[in-house]
Amino acid sequence: MQIRSAHKHDVAKDILMILHSGSMLTPAMFEADKLRQTLHKFWRLQRHSPAQLRRSLKYLLTRALIEVKDDDSFRFFSITEKGQRKVSRFELEDLSIAIPLKWDGKWRMILFDVPEGRKSARNALSLALRSMGFWKLQDSVWVHPYNCEKEVTTLRHALDLSDHVRLITADSVENDTALKEHFHLGF
Repeated sequence: MQIRSAHKHDVAKDILMILHSGSMLTPAMFEADKLRQTLHKFWRLQRHSPAQLRRSLKYLLTRALIEVKDDDSFRFFSITEKGQRKVSRFELEDLSIAIPLKWDGKWRMILFDVPEGRKSARNALSLALRSMGFWKLQDSVWVHPYNCEKEVTTLRHALDLSDHVRLITADSVENDTALKEHFHLGF
């Protein structure tokens, strides 16, 4: 097995994604005599060295992204709320909206009002919306023709903007010719 050099954040991301998927990891799994079985069970960890895995666990614990829990003398790692938000940010990297074969004729509008103190989150939201193909209708109003509820929920959670972002599904948008042209929708 060839082990590549990995940045600690790559290893930490792999561990967080395993925990997020519902798989259970225990401190005992990272002991020297059990590590080979652990690597065999979780292919995602196979590309990292034992030293990288241990350093990443320490990193995740000190950053409070994971914690060790005890349940009837059984110890296991658990992802924290802060860790869940980090996973949501990882999911932003792969976020895209599925394009159905036929448009349902509805417009999805994202409206947001993010306080000035959260400017970096507002900018991240705008960047994510643009990268997913939304059209900026006006400041803080973005439009897309396809269902994007799941993606918007992920964005809200990842950027901690649940109270500041609204999704509206509309049957029509006045003067939508430019929108239809932009999204290549038939008239």
